[in-house]
Amino acid sequence: MFFRNVARFCRLTAVLAVSVIPEITWGARPLSTEDTGTVPARQVDLEAGWDLVGKPCPEHAGGITLKSGLNERVDIGFTVPFSIKPNTSVDELGISSKLAVVPGVLAAAFALCTAEGEYTAVAVLDVPAGPIAVHLNGGVAAGGVGITASGLAGIAIDIPVSGTFSLAAETFGYGAPLNRIDGLCALRCRIRAIGIIDLGGGVTNESGEGHGHWTAGLTKSF
Repeated sequence: MFFRNVARFCRLTAVLAVSVIPEITWGARPLSTEDTGTVPARQVDLEAGWDLVGKPCPEHAGGITLKSGLNERVDIGFTVPFSIKPNTSVDELGISSKLAVVPGVLAAAFALCTAEGEYTAVAVLDVPAGPIAVHLNGGVAAGGVGITASGLAGIAIDIPVSGTFSLAAETFGYGAPLNRIDGLCALRCRIRAIGIIDLGGGVTNESGEGHGHWTAGLTKSF
């Protein structure tokens, strides 16, 4: 009886999440916090973004990501990050995937940095609160030089303003030895012929040193 009630609750929550929260709030930049949404089968999403971190020597960087749905519950993505300032370079390829364990409620997300062997594994829980979506993340980041491991956690909210605009905010961070926490607020705007444009700003704090962080990007589905 207990497991039957749990299954019934998960199905009800999934229906509420999908029916109440507009599509613009799902799976869009510029949040680091994951949600449970996956790219539908036979659809390709293009994400392009630019970031500025206001250090004494400002850092300009960006990335291009292509995601595709393998089926209705699993997607896969490939990211090519690049740096513009202080040095210009194309960085290592990133590979990511997400599995919707209970669609609209629970998912597992994975990401791998191919050159350094760094990876993240994250459990994702979505909680609908009326028209607002709350995304909860918990997981681990590990690998790379020295094979260090850090816990990670994030919480984000998506607030639909209309069928065109939505607001988002998050706090996302890593424990020791990375000791980093980010705070971000963003506005998204859907333009039918172009896609979803996002603008955001916040603070990045690394080992007790804070810097302003600004981002802009585009998400387009094909």
